[in-house]
Amino acid sequence: MSDGFRLAKLLVEPLVRRMLTERKQQAQRSQPLVDLINATLLDDYQRRRLHREIEAMRDAVGQRLDSFHDAEWRGLESQDRNVAMSTVVDAFVESDLSDSMFFAIDADPKNLARYIRKQRPSAAAEAGLGEAGSRFYDRLIDECCLIYTQLAVHMAQFTPRGIVELLSRTSSLSSSIEQLLQRIPVSTLDAPSGSDHDAEFLRRYLDHISRTLDTVELFGVNVRTYQPSTPLSVAYISLAVSPDVTPNQQARQDHTPPWERLSLLENDTRGFSSMQVEHALSGAARFLLRGEAGSGKTTLLRWLAVNTARRAFGTDLADCNERVPFFIKLRSYAGRHLPAPEEFLNGVADPLSALMPRGWVHRQLEAGRALLLIDGVDELAAEDRRPVRDWIRQLIRVESDNRLVITARPHAAAARWLAAEDFTSAMLQRMGATDLRKLIAHWHRAIRGVPDLPCAPEEISGYERALLAQLDSSPHLQALVTNPLLCAMLCAINLDRHSTLPPDRMGLYAAAMDMLLERRDVERRIPDDGAPRLSARDKTYLLQYLAWRLSINGRSELSREEATVRIGDRLGNMPLLTSDSSLVLNHLLQRSGVIREPAEGRIDFVHRTFQEYLTAREAAEHGDVGLLLHHAHQENWRETIIMAAGHANEPTRKALLAGLLGRASSEPRHSRTLRLLAAACLETAGPLDTELRSQVEACLSDLVPPRRSEEARSLASAGPALLVHAPRGLNPYSTEAASAMIEAVALLGTPQALDLLSFYAIEHSKIREDSDRERNRNQANRHLDAIQRKLFEMNRYFDGRRYSRAVLCHLRNIPHLELDNVTNLADDLRSLPPIKRMRLRGKLSDLKPIVSHIGPLEELTVQSESSIDVRSIANLPGLQFLTIECGDAVNLLPLHTLSLLRVLDLNCSEILSLNTLIEMGSLHTVRIRNSHPTCDLSILADGKISVLVTHQDMWIRWRDELPGNLSLWRPDS
Repeated sequence: MSDGFRLAKLLVEPLVRRMLTERKQQAQRSQPLVDLINATLLDDYQRRRLHREIEAMRDAVGQRLDSFHDAEWRGLESQDRNVAMSTVVDAFVESDLSDSMFFAIDADPKNLARYIRKQRPSAAAEAGLGEAGSRFYDRLIDECCLIYTQLAVHMAQFTPRGIVELLSRTSSLSSSIEQLLQRIPVSTLDAPSGSDHDAEFLRRYLDHISRTLDTVELFGVNVRTYQPSTPLSVAYISLAVSPDVTPNQQARQDHTPPWERLSLLENDTRGFSSMQVEHALSGAARFLLRGEAGSGKTTLLRWLAVNTARRAFGTDLADCNERVPFFIKLRSYAGRHLPAPEEFLNGVADPLSALMPRGWVHRQLEAGRALLLIDGVDELAAEDRRPVRDWIRQLIRVESDNRLVITARPHAAAARWLAAEDFTSAMLQRMGATDLRKLIAHWHRAIRGVPDLPCAPEEISGYERALLAQLDSSPHLQALVTNPLLCAMLCAINLDRHSTLPPDRMGLYAAAMDMLLERRDVERRIPDDGAPRLSARDKTYLLQYLAWRLSINGRSELSREEATVRIGDRLGNMPLLTSDSSLVLNHLLQRSGVIREPAEGRIDFVHRTFQEYLTAREAAEHGDVGLLLHHAHQENWRETIIMAAGHANEPTRKALLAGLLGRASSEPRHSRTLRLLAAACLETAGPLDTELRSQVEACLSDLVPPRRSEEARSLASAGPALLVHAPRGLNPYSTEAASAMIEAVALLGTPQALDLLSFYAIEHSKIREDSDRERNRNQANRHLDAIQRKLFEMNRYFDGRRYSRAVLCHLRNIPHLELDNVTNLADDLRSLPPIKRMRLRGKLSDLKPIVSHIGPLEELTVQSESSIDVRSIANLPGLQFLTIECGDAVNLLPLHTLSLLRVLDLNCSEILSLNTLIEMGSLHTVRIRNSHPTCDLSILADGKISVLVTHQDMWIRWRDELPGNLSLWRPDS
């Protein structure tokens, strides 16, 4: 007899005795159960019937106990498990399970477990059980006591009034017991209270995420409400990223043909140095997304959370539709311990925290279903970032199938910060001309549904056209709006000031603060509601002190109590204001539009850039140059110091810039960082005396070319002065330095910058022609290929047609081309040099306008939101690699003309004419990623083509039915 069955017998038989006997007949209780049944029932059929019911009850309890140890203790050694169960059997045998004892413990399972342990306090140690075995023993005691008390209470209703009534009840007794045991949740380490409510809670949680995170702030609009916002799904635009690739990785990528590497059939970049962020995310389970202030990192994470909650992703991120999103704001944990899994809902789904089943988040992590969206590594102090990496490692160890996306500014996380944990890293790019127009259109479309606009809704289109016209006529204004935050602010100010726009970044921030703090309430004649009467100057004075206190402590958030104290401190210097500090804080939260309360009791700025702007203003007003210089080498103070140069008066500005140059001269370790910072201050500093400007601009000669992409962005901040010091040729410099120089020039976005890039393209073409005449110049050709790739990539910062005619037409060949919705460069394909690889995205039902102008294309990726007519693809005879992704059926019949096709990658709802592939002599690999196992793969059973199936349903459908000569392979097998 197994120990599990013995335990079941010990739990059931005493209760049956209690059912068969009167409570006063204690002597009968000690009789063997068989004798008691024989004495009670005289009819043989009745006895056998009762025996069967008792056996059924024993089996139900035994199966319950088996499911308990199989669910949680599968990894425990069988010997330890058997010893532990035997020890539990002995504990129950030696314990008094009489009525008096049962009443004494109030029929409570915890009290019963405490009583049994008290009888043999050292039972586990005496049995020789180790730590794991002892834990199993304790948990089994608890489980048995829970079952025993539940059965006892349930079976009390079966106390017989007579033999006839007893037998009439026993026919349903065992089934009732089984139903009772099913209702008791199976206790495991991850589910101490069971998991019966998981599905219901998941539904409510996803609905909450879908509603609460689907908002994006519209600066300056509808500030009478607590937080001006509109659905994120309306305002969101997809941005581009540049994968962080080392030179060695790039060289391997450039010179290894994709057909020679099976891994390239996965979601890799295949040499595409710029791609939409969604596609970059689709190819990496762990992703570090780096971006400058205001580049859209947090908005992207919110968009990922909302679409995951709604199960709304298409091809690129379809894997996320089965995941559970957790949006974790690291700013909330500055100076505190990082959140444990049970705290992942804090600050995002607080109303549901109390309803969450115990261990629910742990179960999502353990099952590999979680999508962890971790925002703002840079919003923690430098000393707090190392624990973040350790915390991430612990999360990864739980289950490797969970997906993680982490955001940070570049200074807080280098490209290889999480390389040891297999994170892919990419940098969010600045918005190009196409992105800028798209975001402006989305912004104006989004505000049409916002109440209390400063104009009639039908006038919105006029403001949008006026803004676009100003951008077309002002390259300097285009260069100013480089990220989604600045673009949204520009749209709001354009609406607020009736198309009168500020000339520079400092003016843009000043106009935004004026709009948010004062003009909206005044112009809308918002009635006095008894709140403190604060001028715009008063509000700024208070808010900049809050910003200052946060920045000097390396934080982005503070408690409401601390904010109230800080407001009180500043009010002490404002004798004309007598209001209570808590009332003033409430007024600023409700009316300023600059600070908010994202979670109860926690205060922060609507965007960290506003905190940096106000910190810089506070420092400049007090002339606190010493403190700014002390932090100047720290990247998290960079934006503050640049804006402080714009806020400062002439003596303070001169002292700041001279101090930066002085530190650069005396501290070789930080020299380049400080010189870059001084050069970047030229953007905001305004007029400088001749000598100081000459000293700062002289830094540029030593700083060009920049060494990497981060330095390129810093140099671009210097503005047109950079072009004076830019080299006339790039060939003498390293590949990375030449690429960074091209990027720095492109980021200026001016006609003069376009002229210099055109010069670089012409020079590159001439050098490449000379190189091709010589042999054994592989190293030089790799360098030239990298320069060409970078020149091509910079097209996104200019008008597509102008850039094509000025730069791209001079290139010898284009390694790859990416088109979104057939708009970018589609009209100028005739003027382009040969293209080898192309990726198309959007609504692409008709590909003819694009591919009809393409030369010897070798690789094509089509990601369409609609059905695809592949007949135009059939007119590309040199095609060797083809990927088709769409949500509709695809007819492969026209592809029989592609005699050179080697690899075909399909992700479609249905695949028609699969037998066409047999006629394609060069085809050796077909990858099928769709989830519908309707394709008849046996058609391909000629022993020549390898079929790669990456969906579980298709793998199960075909793994046992294909002929032996067909190779079926699954990447994770």
